[in-house]
Amino acid sequence: MKKWQTGFAILGVISLLLVAHWWFRDRHPPNSQPSLSPDFVLPNINGGTLQLATYRGRVVLLDFWATWCEPCREEIPRFVELQDKYRDQEFQIIGVSMDDDSEPVRQF
Repeated sequence: MKKWQTGFAILGVISLLLVAHWWFRDRHPPNSQPSLSPDFVLPNINGGTLQLATYRGRVVLLDFWATWCEPCREEIPRFVELQDKYRDQEFQIIGVSMDDDSEPVRQF
């Protein structure tokens, strides 16, 4: 049952990305620079910050997850595989933990 949930979650993310791509492709001329999300800055697990604008020009998948979410934990290895496979094609996956502090994330 958990494999089905994980599969549906990944399928949902991919579907949303495709819909967003088609919607913006039809509304922006090829030379324009559409922005699908506003810039933001978040603290990273190493004490620094992550700024979304750093990844401008790449396809970015934001994964909001938590250590207490079992389907989230199951999909992370697949996201790592995707990141490794498409890294050279300007693809970046960014995991945003919804945990209250960083300790459970560090342990995970």
